[in-house]
Amino acid sequence: MRNKLSDMGGMAIIAAMARMRRLVALAKIPATVEFVDEFIEDTDRKLVVFAHHIDVQSLLYDELKREVRTGNARIRESPLR
Repeated sequence: MRNKLSDMGGMAIIAAMARMRRLVALAKIPATVEFVDEFIEDTDRKLVVFAHHIDVQSLLYDELKREVRTGNARIRESPLR
């Protein structure tokens, strides 16, 4: 792995890290949806959820709309969508 990194240029390393961050964000969607659902059930407090990658925002929004039992909660779409 060390040799592979040393062969990569700086921009290639940054691009690889961005791809890894996106994959990690995608992997966190189910846990995030579960957390939001439990938070809404257990409290009357407000919650804001952010995501950096637009495709992750879109998937997270769709999952929250489908899975979360909202009660009084409002799930708003990203203005970037």
